[in-house]
Amino acid sequence: MRDLASLLLFLPVLAAACIERPETPAVRRSAADRSSLGGVLLASLPQARYPVGAVFGDAVELVGLDVTPDPVPHGARATVTSYLRVTGELDDDWKVFVHLDDEARAAPRVNADHWPAGDRYRTSAWRKGDIVRDTWSFVAPAGSVERLELWTGFYKGDDRLPLTSAGRARSDGGNRVRAVTLPLR
Repeated sequence: MRDLASLLLFLPVLAAACIERPETPAVRRSAADRSSLGGVLLASLPQARYPVGAVFGDAVELVGLDVTPDPVPHGARATVTSYLRVTGELDDDWKVFVHLDDEARAAPRVNADHWPAGDRYRTSAWRKGDIVRDTWSFVAPAGSVERLELWTGFYKGDDRLPLTSAGRARSDGGNRVRAVTLPLR
């Protein structure tokens, strides 16, 4: 009888141990394998050719970006490297949206939406003080387009991470900034 009473007292403990609990942002941040993020997590901030300084959600600063080749040849693939400084922690996973529009709006928009850091390091795992390198590419339109405006921000579903400060960039009031105008040749 005593064994049965002990078992009955112990059963709720066993049942609670089997309940799957949702992963918290703090658990995701501490569980991220930072040793596998070579090339994504930087020890210091490089000097970007195009400084931006835009801050989103009081948590992420788009410090600046580099573009190769620069200027971008018509019809060629270009690589953009953005440098992000984490100034606060995000509890959700946000994607980067990128809209490349020609100034005259004559060419179709180039969309380059993507998970930051090639989906190797989601925003919910970012830690305050991190410097994240986000590299992505696009194909420049062929033809007579002279410049592309690069508009960017962060989104999750239909929501955009609020723009806290545009820095050197231009805001359009839609929680995105024109980070740079890229010359084409």
